[in-house]
Amino acid sequence: MTSRIGYIDNLKGFAIILVVLGHLIQYITVPDNYLYDGLWRWIYSFHMQLFVMISGMTARTHLLTFNDLKTVVSRRFVQLIIPFIVWTVIFSLSFRDFSFIPKAIIDPGVGYWFLWDLFFISIAFSLAVVLHNQTRLNLLLSIGGVFLLLVLLSFLLGHRFDSGRIYRLFPFYVLGYYISRLNLKTSQLGFLAGGIILHCFLAMFWFPSQPSSSITHYPMINHFLSSLPYRLIVSLIGCVSYYALFKVIGGFFDNSWLNKFGKLTLGIYTFHLLAVRLSSQYIVFPRINNYYFQILMLVLLLVFFMFMSYFAISCLSKNRIMGLLFLGRITPRLKKNN
Repeated sequence: MTSRIGYIDNLKGFAIILVVLGHLIQYITVPDNYLYDGLWRWIYSFHMQLFVMISGMTARTHLLTFNDLKTVVSRRFVQLIIPFIVWTVIFSLSFRDFSFIPKAIIDPGVGYWFLWDLFFISIAFSLAVVLHNQTRLNLLLSIGGVFLLLVLLSFLLGHRFDSGRIYRLFPFYVLGYYISRLNLKTSQLGFLAGGIILHCFLAMFWFPSQPSSSITHYPMINHFLSSLPYRLIVSLIGCVSYYALFKVIGGFFDNSWLNKFGKLTLGIYTFHLLAVRLSSQYIVFPRINNYYFQILMLVLLLVFFMFMSYFAISCLSKNRIMGLLFLGRITPRLKKNN
């Protein structure tokens, strides 16, 4: 069994809280105007890229043959695609929308896209490692070649099957592999604080699509703020800064709920998304135009959905079959003593 690294679980706990918080803003507290919510934009400017980067931190580079690659594919299929299929079916049944299943495959962005994307991203990186070990080609060159292949496939597929987002997130997986090998010290906290402040400032102007003229009166600036290079820069600064912060402070949160949440991120991600979407569909939440009330409601909802998801997934993980289907966990059978 692979030993867990405390600061990585703490960082994952931080990231999953942001995921839940972002979905609460998007679907419950500010569903009509979430694109212009400052907290939502700060979260979405880096949080899923951070998750991909964290996944890259534990990437293996000892894969020597294509048989090793087959093993990785089968293992990652169980860990990611089986839960993707199971939760997609549950989501479809919950909303009585049977067309959702083919939609979620052609366009995974409508559902549990992160599981789908991470499967192909991790396989692509493993392919680069095998090519590196088989041909003695420089690893970065192998990674670059695989990245170009992902871009080409995306254009050939017309960006279907989330192929566009896969190649855009692939560099963050690579970044995770390399950044985990850096030696950071507490003396660099001032520099890290500057990075976090810079990210928060830049995130104020981060938009997933072109902002309206009420934000800026200059079309060229609006276009730049919603461009891929700007979003990439903001995401990069955010990912590096918060990763470095959690690594420097080490095991400060090792005995906290943050660490516990970090150990069940896949389950919390899948369960809470269904719970939040169902709640937004069938429960009428109060809409009071008061900043302090909205903050209070957001905090209460965050606590409720985080702990509900955590305890629900904790119960599922205790059963071997449920753990496999819902969490992609392979639990080896214990041998009986004769």
